Amino acid sequence: MMRLSESLRRNIMEVTISGILNKFKIRSRRSVLFFEDILVNYIKCCEKHGFSKELESVTRHWATLAFWLLTPNYVKNFGSTLLVEITKKIWKNLGLIKDATVIRRDNILSIKTNNEFITRTIGKNSFMVGFYMGCINAIYKKEAKPIKVLQTKNSCDYEYELGDKLVNLKNLGRKDYYKLNYLLEGGKLTLKSAVKNKIFSLGRDNSLYFRERRILIIENTLFHLIGNENLLFEKTQDISYNFFKQVIEKHSTDNEKLNLLKNLLQIMGWGIVTILSYKNKIIIKVKNPPFGLQLEGDNWNFLANVVLGYLHVLNKGFKIENINNANSTNKNLLLTYSI
Repeated sequence: MMRLSESLRRNIMEVTISGILNKFKIRSRRSVLFFEDILVNYIKCCEKHGFSKELESVTRHWATLAFWLLTPNYVKNFGSTLLVEITKKIWKNLGLIKDATVIRRDNILSIKTNNEFITRTIGKNSFMVGFYMGCINAIYKKEAKPIKVLQTKNSCDYEYELGDKLVNLKNLGRKDYYKLNYLLEGGKLTLKSAVKNKIFSLGRDNSLYFRERRILIIENTLFHLIGNENLLFEKTQDISYNFFKQVIEKHSTDNEKLNLLKNLLQIMGWGIVTILSYKNKIIIKVKNPPFGLQLEGDNWNFLANVVLGYLHVLNKGFKIENINNANSTNKNLLLTYSI
């Protein structure tokens, strides 16, 4: 299985100061990096508080949009059987699974997976149920519904039934998506240099790590959809704080902590970052942040609350004062935090 670290070695991942370009086989796209622990614990929290259906809806929507828009038409014309095989390779490349088998019998699709992303850590979850549903929707252009779900940390068994209703495939549009997500050149600190300078490390499992915590590569529309769903942001702050207080060096100064935050955001593909620190206020400007595929507006609330959790390591009194979202005419995201 070719993971993120191998993609770096083979130049499948092109990195600049403003983002990460995933050039894997099917279509180049902008991606971001994110901490697995934060995302996994957020998903676990949503499940615990009764938001499994909402989470399933988010990942179904995300997978449908990402698969449909980012797969070139000539690949779609290969037919569903070959497209399924290509999809499995993508899942493995992104580290979503170790292996999978997909079998179709009439209108029933059976998916069996090993060492599945999210499930390998928390067990039963709706995140992956919605994800596969979205992929099936995009491949067959018909709405699928789960009729069997068996999940363990080591292996999973799903069955989906294809309905007659066509899927709504409306999205931002490929041209607009790529125009918004252009990558700026320049800058000294990139993902490759971060590995070289041992800010990030490559594990024995061929995955990327920050201070022994695994890092994922994700198409960023997921975070906009989570933001629009507005689920448990107050819990997101706590999850983020509990993560960063364990990995940030306790004896570093506040300025050193803020510099690390700036570097992490840039290295992980979130844009070109400037941080201004005052006595009771911190302003974070992100130039050229990643935009999503959804028709609904872009929403960086999830990211803003993850950053707030980081700032709570400096002072628990920080709150979000304002989020000035970027748009097609002003590609600057402005996050203001104050005590």
